Amino acid sequence: GDFGLAWRACSFMAAGHFRDVDPRDRERLRTMSCWGEALLLSDTPRTAGSVLADAVAQSQEELGHEHPDTAKHALALASFYARTGATKRAERLHQTSMGLLEKSLGANSRFAVQARTRFAAVVAGAGDRDAAKALLAQARTAAASLGPNDPDHAVVLESMAALATASGNDAEARDLLHEAVTIRSGAPAANDAVAAGLTLAQLAERQQALGETEAAIATLRDALDRVDEASAS
Repeated sequence: GDFGLAWRACSFMAAGHFRDVDPRDRERLRTMSCWGEALLLSDTPRTAGSVLADAVAQSQEELGHEHPDTAKHALALASFYARTGATKRAERLHQTSMGLLEKSLGANSRFAVQARTRFAAVVAGAGDRDAAKALLAQARTAAASLGPNDPDHAVVLESMAALATASGNDAEARDLLHEAVTIRSGAPAANDAVAAGLTLAQLAERQQALGETEAAIATLRDALDRVDEASAS
């Protein structure tokens, strides 16, 4: 598993927005949730489920059932349920937890966009593409409020493209990737230029699959140019 990714993702999910509890307690709960996600990605789901369930139970007891941090730990547990085949249970928990978070952070917050996008990938991996598509549609609507060139908006579109590709809809995937490239091209940071290059490489694959060979070659050249330019800056 990618422990670095797990740690970054869980740290984000557990990031606090309220200061009404002892920070030592909150840090302990964050660590439990992060460790549970890392275990889940390392292919030890039984242990991961136990750790994540404990984090939720202790957060409910110490912070309250409706505290935003409790909801964030519950989102991690929902991912566990989805990865281990309990998709409907995962969706119910995810929906309840997102509802609580949106009361405090807003339905169109960056956290809401990222949480839905991540969970969509989990449920898609579990085989429920319809649920993943619905989650990504919600994330896309919310992401539009983040700004015209926001990277998280591009991530949503790239996730939708991946789902379309898995469903055999190459033309839809191509169009979504075109839109994602446009967004990333407007972002000034060098890392966004690299991300745009990677997205262009995915776009070239869809173009090739559709028989658009010349367009695919031009897209790959553009991708290489962007990555080289970003590396030189």
